[in-house]
Amino acid sequence: LNWRPDTEARVLAGVGTVRQSYRDKNYLLAKVELTTLEYHSDTNTVTPGMEIERGPLVSVRVEGVRLSKGKRRQLLPIYQELTVDKDLLNEGVHNLTDYFESDGYFDAKVSYEQEKSANGEQTIVYKVDRGRRHRLVSLNIVGNHYFDLATLPERMKINPASGIRYRYGRYSPRLLERDL
Repeated sequence: LNWRPDTEARVLAGVGTVRQSYRDKNYLLAKVELTTLEYHSDTNTVTPGMEIERGPLVSVRVEGVRLSKGKRRQLLPIYQELTVDKDLLNEGVHNLTDYFESDGYFDAKVSYEQEKSANGEQTIVYKVDRGRRHRLVSLNIVGNHYFDLATLPERMKINPASGIRYRYGRYSPRLLERDL
């Protein structure tokens, strides 16, 4: 027998699965709403009713580097939030910049362009200029009169290259300003 009781969690998971299927086809602005749950007493089953608005097709490209589909979905919040707005696009720029800085491209520059076609489809293009790869080999602190030299580096965000975690070191102008 293939029977399982309907719970709120299972119904919401089902709605989430439908929403996810639209996301996988690049309909990031799709709206999926559960409208009814129709109970059939003769078969003891429930039929969900949903209102679905597919929305426009949203294609996202990253130019200047090769980035896997999974990494793109991990770094760009428009995939998690299933919506497109300026704040999420800017957060995507920030996430991509951080990702490349953590990989040794301390001069990475990321920007985006958003294009809308006449039929409502949207194209978002992230342009990445990684620059050259660097390696931060040492960090020297001069002029310190208040703290011992072991305390300061553990409180700083900038780190020289070491082992696996910070293979190229950790540096960006933003981190430097914060540490100063």
